[in-house]
Amino acid sequence: MNKKYRVFGYTQQLSHLNQKLEDFPSLLEKAGVEQYAYIVHDKDRTADGVLKASHVHVVMKFENARSLQSIGKLFRDGTNYVELPKTRNGYNNMLAYLVHRTKGATEKYQYDPEAVTANFDYPDALEKITAKVNQRDSKSRLDDILERLMAYEITYEEAVAGLTASEFSRYHQRLKVTAEYGRQQYAKRWIKEHEDTGTPI
Repeated sequence: MNKKYRVFGYTQQLSHLNQKLEDFPSLLEKAGVEQYAYIVHDKDRTADGVLKASHVHVVMKFENARSLQSIGKLFRDGTNYVELPKTRNGYNNMLAYLVHRTKGATEKYQYDPEAVTANFDYPDALEKITAKVNQRDSKSRLDDILERLMAYEITYEEAVAGLTASEFSRYHQRLKVTAEYGRQQYAKRWIKEHEDTGTPI
């Protein structure tokens, strides 16, 4: 029995398409795609700077799960041109990749979100995805700062020096408490080490 999924990507060179690009909206709607977005990449270059062949990237989300084979049939193409999300946030990552707004694609040509054809407000969705990613990055950075404060590797002043104004107003109290606790723990360890070795305090 074929496994079924709700989110798919499809990539193919324009010269190898078996369906007309202008027919994609009606094709996807007839197939019952809940959300779709696609873009033609015509400015991508290889590592040597050679212009790549123009190709289309399509991202689809279905309400009901489908098989890879059914997506291949939809585009009259092989399943090797159909991809599945690679992460838990795969759908959002695939949407962001359409315009190269993912972490691994920052060096690639940055396409205009308005160049994406979608059956929803793609620029608005991209803005929300970017905000979520920034929030996650900010949280993991803060977690790292808190760990270093707890271990007394950095001071409170050093910790807040690397924060944005909004991060400071949101987290300064937590940082202060953590810094104080880290300092106290460090002092206890320092005293115990000196007592254990008989070193004057």
